[in-house]
Amino acid sequence: MDVVVVPGVAAGDAIRSMGVPAARILEGFNAVDVSSFAAASARVVSPTHAGHAFAYVGQLIERKNVAGMIRAFSKARGVHDTLTIVGSGDQLPMLKDLTLALGLEERVRFVGQVANEELPSVLVTVDTLILPSLEEVWGLVVNEALASGCQVIVSERAGVAPSVQGMRGVYIVSPTVDGIIKGIGLARSRYIGRVPKPEILRHSPEAFASVFQKAICD
Repeated sequence: MDVVVVPGVAAGDAIRSMGVPAARILEGFNAVDVSSFAAASARVVSPTHAGHAFAYVGQLIERKNVAGMIRAFSKARGVHDTLTIVGSGDQLPMLKDLTLALGLEERVRFVGQVANEELPSVLVTVDTLILPSLEEVWGLVVNEALASGCQVIVSERAGVAPSVQGMRGVYIVSPTVDGIIKGIGLARSRYIGRVPKPEILRHSPEAFASVFQKAICD
């Protein structure tokens, strides 16, 4: 190949490790329609709540490490903190049982699947999104949460992690219970409200398309 387009820092590192010369690699940024999430968030008045509102959005399967997140939340939560879990999967019964066993039935809420067009209305009620995955190719929900003005706690094993590291409100953690506990503590103690004009808004589908245009035309 003359040129390889990759969707982020982690993908670039992977391609370079295969021996592809750096000069042949063009690095973009995996994108969603961030402007629509920002616009939807701007139209909604964020509700106030006594504690910190955490959320997870994704499949309820083993590699997503939702059980580890719930265990971390049980140890690190403040008195009025909440955790909203959006999604479905084969671990749902086990996760509900775990929530009951930890005495979190009034603090952890399972809402099932939410259509993508309705997700902004969920994210606007959230202070911090948690992506605790043991393995994650990217994690586009991080883009969506950041575009909505949320903080994010991101597993270091997610492909998105090195691409958003350094952005405001981003906490990269080990996907262990202790690592997630650390992220929860940082997110709560440093929270000062929704992130205005988040950096992720620069990484639109149009911006990613321009990388392909460069690859084709140069």
